[in-house]
Amino acid sequence: MDAYRCTLAAKGPVTKLMRACLERAGLAVTSVGPADLTTAACDADIVLVDVDQFGNTTLSAAADVPVIRMTSRPEELACTCGREDVCLCRIGLPFSPPALVMRVRAALAAAHGVPASPPSGDIERLTLDLCSGSGYSTCEAADADGPGTLVIGVDRSPEVLIEAMALARLIGYADVAFVAADVLALPLRDGSFNAVSGEAEMDRWVGDAEALTRAQAEVRRVTQ
Repeated sequence: MDAYRCTLAAKGPVTKLMRACLERAGLAVTSVGPADLTTAACDADIVLVDVDQFGNTTLSAAADVPVIRMTSRPEELACTCGREDVCLCRIGLPFSPPALVMRVRAALAAAHGVPASPPSGDIERLTLDLCSGSGYSTCEAADADGPGTLVIGVDRSPEVLIEAMALARLIGYADVAFVAADVLALPLRDGSFNAVSGEAEMDRWVGDAEALTRAQAEVRRVTQ
């Protein structure tokens, strides 16, 4: 992502954190106010706008580049700026820095295209990503684990996993895979995984304390 230029239209302390996250990911970031948004967007590859502060009206004048809209108000997450083609995604505030970077990568890939990454080589480790949803956490785990690790995301919704596979392919992650399964009955061999991510989130997805205990037992069964 070194060559990509990002216009960040946001104010307040969170702007400094967003800028640091994006620059760490290799983007050249320009922070602007409302008066400078249109001009800066013309020179950008992607635009991030805090619509709580800037509103939706500024977006209609921006250049024809991908736009990520950020808001703390759920009702604002629907794209109402009249530019459905470039409103590629929305981010709720407060945000997760890894999720922000992952969504920017996805938006850039969809708009500009990125070459798919080949598998990193021999697989030495397996990481299980629980309740992986649309795949952002699985890709984040792959970044954290580095070369030689295959990260397998598990979610009980096949429809969501179709989106996850498309996302991973779009961004260029080759060392990730997905399995449709219930965390209460994982179709995986005993002791087959070296590490697990997402275990702390399981209580959000299982129904009660008894189910959580069963899920935790399943995770212990498939990890070394």
